[in-house]
Amino acid sequence: MPASPKAISPARIKKWLSKIDKALRSLELVDTDQMPLQKLRIDVQWVGAVKMRTLNKKFLKKDFVTDVLSFPAPKKFTDSGYMGELVICDSQTQKQAKEQGHSMSQETDVLLVHGLLHLMGLDHERDDEQAQLMHTIEEWVLGSTVRSGPKGLTGREGGRVAGRAHKAKRAQAKS
Repeated sequence: MPASPKAISPARIKKWLSKIDKALRSLELVDTDQMPLQKLRIDVQWVGAVKMRTLNKKFLKKDFVTDVLSFPAPKKFTDSGYMGELVICDSQTQKQAKEQGHSMSQETDVLLVHGLLHLMGLDHERDDEQAQLMHTIEEWVLGSTVRSGPKGLTGREGGRVAGRAHKAKRAQAKS
């Protein structure tokens, strides 16, 4: 399996921030005078499965390995353009890339977009409306990059949006 892209370039992050910014402005979800997202800064850290499980348990009280965690910066830092930190699990990224049938680089982009949306305050676990909004933005932003299957994490099997659609289909089949 290919090695993980341990260093994610600032240009790559800015590319995704720019696409998210365009989507949010098109959906009228952000003030037009707000600082363009591509001017914001984030840190990205790659970790192994043991460290990711430890972080997930400590901060989210979930005792399993996850793919990406987002740690938004306190307001005093966001005011100066620092959004926070993303922590990405190398082995989980490789596993998901293989499951989705795309490259490690594409899966990294999916995780970056998902994590950036969390840093902006969106949370698919909060409620169905937030889940649908994240799904819409992920699909829009990743549409030209991810060629097959669900574009973002929220639309994959086990994701809140996909799970809700699956339940609706089962209920419809029973009636």
